[in-house]
Amino acid sequence: MNRKKCIFIFLALILPVLAVQAQQFNSVSLDHESYRIIQMGILKGIISPPPAVRPWSEHIIKGKLREMLDNQQGKLSSAELDIVSDVLSSFERKNGLDFRTGRYSNETAIASHRFSVEAGLNWESNFSANFPDPSIATVNRGKVFLAGDMGAHLSWGFNISGGFLQIDREVLGLRPNPPYVDPAFGEYDGNPNSSGHFYAYDIPRESFSRVYKYPAYFPYTLSKPWEGGVFETDNLANYASWPDDLAFFYEMFGELNTSFFDNHLYLRFGRMRRDWGPEGNGSSLFLNASARPFVALEGTAIPFNWLRFSFLTGSLEYLNKDGNQWTSAEAYQNMISMALVEIDTGKHFHIDFGSSVVFPKRLELGYHFPLLSNFF
Repeated sequence: MNRKKCIFIFLALILPVLAVQAQQFNSVSLDHESYRIIQMGILKGIISPPPAVRPWSEHIIKGKLREMLDNQQGKLSSAELDIVSDVLSSFERKNGLDFRTGRYSNETAIASHRFSVEAGLNWESNFSANFPDPSIATVNRGKVFLAGDMGAHLSWGFNISGGFLQIDREVLGLRPNPPYVDPAFGEYDGNPNSSGHFYAYDIPRESFSRVYKYPAYFPYTLSKPWEGGVFETDNLANYASWPDDLAFFYEMFGELNTSFFDNHLYLRFGRMRRDWGPEGNGSSLFLNASARPFVALEGTAIPFNWLRFSFLTGSLEYLNKDGNQWTSAEAYQNMISMALVEIDTGKHFHIDFGSSVVFPKRLELGYHFPLLSNFF
């Protein structure tokens, strides 16, 4: 009798899992147009906001887009409905090669589990020039990606991009690295002397930083699309901080994603750009989309529809601006832990509390434990 009960309980737990259609839990890039559309649906009161931890998975985005189409309450025009429908249909895949999107998809079933794989390639080129003082900017970038599902609860993705670029810049002048205190004249305020020179009071050259102007860059962004530096074509062994001449560059991302308990617990391990907080992408003061990507283990638990809890622990990356392989990075190798609690009743009330800490690389359990607030 006990054996039959165990078999019954096992079947009751496993059969619903096998019957669930596999979902794509990989993240959607923060610059995807679906984020702006979902934000519009939230502002119009059509949908409740997803977790304030981005990037969202494809599963979350498709669910919210369907919710906008099904419950639009007459608040969307026919043109807006067409836009939402087009974005939702862009996530659909068909087996084989799709020349329109430049990707190949295939899926199969193994032991009642769905396995899928997707691969793609794309290329983008941009060029701009500035006159009458001639300066150019060109960014030519290709991307190769692989992604897929392994059953109903695990998704994986990897992509690498790279290409060649050149972005001219103009030196406007020199700025002292604050604070610089001269023994004879006190603190230097950065203003040129009577002769118009910045080298007042014989301040050493290494105490200054150059101030640049980027007349042809389209547009200038804080975070650059390359990993720490670029490789100049005339000397590939040189690790330069900026492509003043034609140079190669690359960028690499990867992730493993899983979901449990009917999508009430999401876990992710990967390297990507992130944006935390209820604001739109690029507006967060907590963790901004403009920040450099980094590797982290993160998760979001949703015990109730009105309560969400997210946590993250990752390793920040040290940017060696000089390209000097002998420079010690030990002092700059830091980790970060974050936590965010959200209470959201739907379309009318939202409150959240978050905390974060940056700490040296060491096994300090308090930083890693997701149920402690770093604020305290």
